[in-house]
Parts: sequence; C-alpha cells; structure tokens
Amino acid sequence: MELNKDYKKRDSIIFNEEIDWSKEDDILRFNDMKVDTLKKLINEKYIDPEDFLNNAPTNYSILQFIKNWPDSIISGFVESPDCALSSIVIERVHIIF
Repeated sequence: MELNKDYKKRDSIIFNEEIDWSKEDDILRFNDMKVDTLKKLINEKYIDPEDFLNNAPTNYSILQFIKNWPDSIISGFVESPDCALSSIVIERVHIIF
C-alpha cells in the first residue's frame, strides 16, 4: 500500500500542530491519540491497516477492537519525514470503559 507522505498534515492530525522536525529527534511520541484520530489516519492512508508491529494484531484489527470503547487512548510514535518509512507506530492501547 502506498502511504500518504504529507507529513505536515499527518503531524497536524496527530499533534494538532505542524512539527518543526529540525528541532526534534527521529521520532516523536504521542500518548493521547483518540480512536477517531486512528480511524482518520487509516482512512487518509497515513497508516497501513494491514501493518503490525512484531506479533501484535494489524492496525485494522486494533481499530475494530477499540472502536467499542471510543474514549480509549493510543500511545506510540511517529517517525521523522527524513526516516525511510516515516511510519506511525502503535505501541499501546489503553482501554477506557
């Protein structure tokens, strides 16, 4: 799947602001992503729904599971646009009932 490379918009979706990557490391962590944000990132092709980290479920499977708890919070990181993949990685999901 060809991912959307518009990192300025991607960063605005995740952090609610554009990121000056010249002042950041190669990754920037997020700890408060909402379910709707994950859905938007998948729909706008910033995240491959079939991708996964290590033995975790696919991003799509994670979304399908947590959409039942819309107040849940997602943690992970986004890579700098200078990184080869410039990926968004989901590391943790905090289910809020």
